[in-house]
Amino acid sequence: MKIKYSKVRLNSNYQFGVTFVIAGIIMTIVFTFFNTANKFELDAAGFGLFGGGCFSLLIYYFEKKKQYLTLKNGVLTKNTLIPKKINLKDITSIKKFAGDYILKSNSTEFVIDTQIIDFDSLNDLTIELEQLNIKWT
Repeated sequence: MKIKYSKVRLNSNYQFGVTFVIAGIIMTIVFTFFNTANKFELDAAGFGLFGGGCFSLLIYYFEKKKQYLTLKNGVLTKNTLIPKKINLKDITSIKKFAGDYILKSNSTEFVIDTQIIDFDSLNDLTIELEQLNIKWT
């Protein structure tokens, strides 16, 4: 089961990326044709905007493809650049603090940010966690 990012988060990454790429291209093209004293700095700003936009689009693509959490074979995985995992059977306590879920085992602490999860996926996650019959604090 995949716990998805909220559509607002995905769309904002996409919109920032497209806006920055377009602004970077326009800025680079415009200042290429105009000779100004600060041409190098303005070209660098255009390339910086373009690069930042491409990076934002890469984040959008990664998050859309992988999604936030994956629950498979009793293992909950947070899909980041370096994935973090926790076995559901190893969880000793679940704490809800400031809207986040903190899953604790003997060796690790796994924090789930509920603000960036799609509402339907959050309901599915809550149901799965309640089925573990572990004390919530």
